[in-house]
Amino acid sequence: MVERLTTRAAAARLGVSTATIRRMIQAGELRAEREVRPQGTRWIVLFDTARDASQQASGRAHGTSLEPDALRVALETIADLRRRLDAAESAQAELRQLLAGAMRQLPAGTTVPTPAEPAEPPETPVTPVKPRGWLDRLLRR
Repeated sequence: MVERLTTRAAAARLGVSTATIRRMIQAGELRAEREVRPQGTRWIVLFDTARDASQQASGRAHGTSLEPDALRVALETIADLRRRLDAAESAQAELRQLLAGAMRQLPAGTTVPTPAEPAEPPETPVTPVKPRGWLDRLLRR
C-alpha cells in the first residue's frame, strides 16, 4: 500500500530534515509527485508501507539513527575519548601528588616564586591627528 506524505511528515518518519527529503526526491531515491494548490506547489512523497522506512533512506541518511555503522563508529569514538580522558585525569593526579611531595620537602619559610607576568610595553606618546577637510587637501596644508 502506498501512503501519501508531505515532505515534513516523510522527514519525521525517516528521521532526516525536509531538505534531505527534497534532495532524495531530486536524486530519485524517493518516489514523489508535485501537488498543485492555490498557494503554490508542494511535494507529496509516495511512501511504500510494505517496505521498511530505513530501506527507503539507506543511501542517504548518514549520521542518523538509520545507520547502524554510524552508530557503532560513534560509540567507538566515545569509548576512545573516555579512555583518553581517564588517562589525562590520572596523569594530572600523579603530577599533583609529585608537586605536593616537592612542596613538603622545601625548608620552612621558603616562598615559591610565581611565574612573572609579561611586562607591558612602554607607552608611546600619541600625537593627535588634525582632521583634514577637502579645503586643507586642496591648499596642501
